[in-house]
Amino acid sequence: MIRYVGIDVGKAKCRAAIVNQQGDVENEFFFENSKEGIGELVEALTVEDRVVMESTGNLWLSIYAALDSLRIKVVLANPMQTKASYSKKKTDKVDARKLALLLKAGLVSESYVPPGYLREMPALVRHRLSLVKLRTMEKNKVHAVLDKYGYRCGKSDSSVKAGREWPGKLEFSGLDRVGSRRLLWLLLARC
Repeated sequence: MIRYVGIDVGKAKCRAAIVNQQGDVENEFFFENSKEGIGELVEALTVEDRVVMESTGNLWLSIYAALDSLRIKVVLANPMQTKASYSKKKTDKVDARKLALLLKAGLVSESYVPPGYLREMPALVRHRLSLVKLRTMEKNKVHAVLDKYGYRCGKSDSSVKAGREWPGKLEFSGLDRVGSRRLLWLLLARC
């Protein structure tokens, strides 16, 4: 028999409400948002159950992955759209029940969740972009110090041997001496 499960996701703990087909609350409980807690949730569910939770940062990912791997139908609700249907009294208990009832009524605005093998791709791309941004920031620091002292990196300095020797020949004063050598060696004189 199909049951509808609403989960109010939190950082440390989550609240689950299980509603039957008549709309009655069968069970409610808290569980930790950890492997052990998610294991407790999984034990309380069956493959026939339908689960809904809001996308709260990255906090929903572990729960979603665990349920999805067991072939339990999970709906990720768009919190901006489900927010409008909430009452003024907002607690974990009310939120979990409301989500379960909205799912039962077919009124949940579902967010797209890519298949498991594609879920890490956006994170990988974001990580690469952040590394490129950091590299660019470091290069800009090096160029700022070089410009301050009037040093120019010529194309003849770009050979491996000359490129490694060139930063050691430069002279800096004060605080520029502290960070510039490290930054210049990182750049390896590739201007």
